[in-house]
Amino acid sequence: VQVQFASLRPIFRARTVKDAPPFDPSRVISLQ
Repeated sequence: VQVQFASLRPIFRARTVKDAPPFDPSRVISLQ
C-alpha cells in the first residue's frame, strides 16, 4: 500500500484542523 502523505488533510473528530503543523510521517502509529 502506498500512501501519498503530502496530500493528507489534518482532521480531528470529523473536523478539518486549520493551522495544523506540517504532517510528520515518522509519528504515524496506525492507519484506519
